Amino acid sequence: MVSIGTPASSGNIHCTGGTIKWLEQRLQMIGSPDEAEELAVTGEDNGGVYVVPAFAGLGAPWWQGDIKAAILGMTLGTGKPHVLRAALESIAYQVNDLVKAMTTQAGIKLKEIRVDGQSIKVFQLSVLFFRKIFKVGQVSHIADTET
Repeated sequence: MVSIGTPASSGNIHCTGGTIKWLEQRLQMIGSPDEAEELAVTGEDNGGVYVVPAFAGLGAPWWQGDIKAAILGMTLGTGKPHVLRAALESIAYQVNDLVKAMTTQAGIKLKEIRVDGQSIKVFQLSVLFFRKIFKVGQVSHIADTET
């Protein structure tokens, strides 16, 4: 007899932690990825700034390779913490788009989200933002050996 396990879905998002590395290496806004969150939490919010990290186009669920990256909503009052927070939030927004597409297609409601990857280990702000936008009580990190 064959046992059927719990179904799972997967999707490809092109830039998550790579966005933070870009801010570090190309824009030199931070000295290390850890510094991104330290500075991001010094402000109340993103100040109306949003990062679209489409450095390689948009991955799942949009699959639009011709879209380019952008930082939107900046004013003269925009500071480094706003951009860094928007970059960290962009990770959650990308995952949210993908999860919404999957749960809609599957006709299910999300109860818990399990995440992996270096960015989630490092950026607790992203995990808190996940909980807020997904409206789930539990966001847990999967050990690298489990993925």
